Amino acid sequence: MTPLVDTHAHPHAKAFAGDRDAVLVRARAAGVGTIIVVGTDPVSNRAALALARSGPGMWATVGIHPHDAAAATPADWDELRAMASDPLVVALGEMGLDFFRNLSPPDVQRAVFQRQLDLCAELDLPAVIHSRDAEDATREMLQPWARARRQAGAVEPFGVMHCYAYGVEAALRYVEAGVVISIPGTVTYPDNRRGQEVAAAVPAGALVLETDCPYLTPQSHRRTRNEPAYMVETLHKVAELRGEPPESVARFTTANARKLFRLTADD
Repeated sequence: MTPLVDTHAHPHAKAFAGDRDAVLVRARAAGVGTIIVVGTDPVSNRAALALARSGPGMWATVGIHPHDAAAATPADWDELRAMASDPLVVALGEMGLDFFRNLSPPDVQRAVFQRQLDLCAELDLPAVIHSRDAEDATREMLQPWARARRQAGAVEPFGVMHCYAYGVEAALRYVEAGVVISIPGTVTYPDNRRGQEVAAAVPAGALVLETDCPYLTPQSHRRTRNEPAYMVETLHKVAELRGEPPESVARFTTANARKLFRLTADD
């Protein structure tokens, strides 16, 4: 089968401290050939990049999560910009808006999100976007960037909606704007009708897969720690929902992920 890309994972998290190497071995054995290791704050950004440097098949993103927006300092922004120049950093984020928990004030979240979007545009890096209970605000903030890229003739996706949690209509609007939709393991939950409808409806050219490990474990491993190897279950569920062979879904989701993060065949 085509090697899979886990487009959003946190294997640098403390949850993997005791068996991280074994987790990565299991991922490769399961067919997950590439893992995008996602940072969310200064400490995890450093850890993500360090893990990406430790072996093949791993790449990093660095960013400031909306939960951590209020804590960002000038030094953090300087470090973020410096880390973004590393060739192993393939995107900025996890960034965005989270009006469900509001661990940072909404106005601060917006400002920090906008600053990272501006940095993406300046550095020509895609954005890894977190959006929870903030669909209208997220789309509103992305529209100017989407318009500017269309006017410039850009054809590659400019970002990914990580762990997409809204409906089909909104998903298609994001796709039209140039954002790909990432499907997590929650699509395997029997009662997740909305997520299943999205996985079935999004065009093949705009769909990627993720684990968000150690969170959002697929159904057969539910209530245990998630890991990249479990993404195979998500792949098979998406294939079932779309009425397509798993190999077909593996092929186009991997191609989409590599296009999003600008990875070549040799990477």
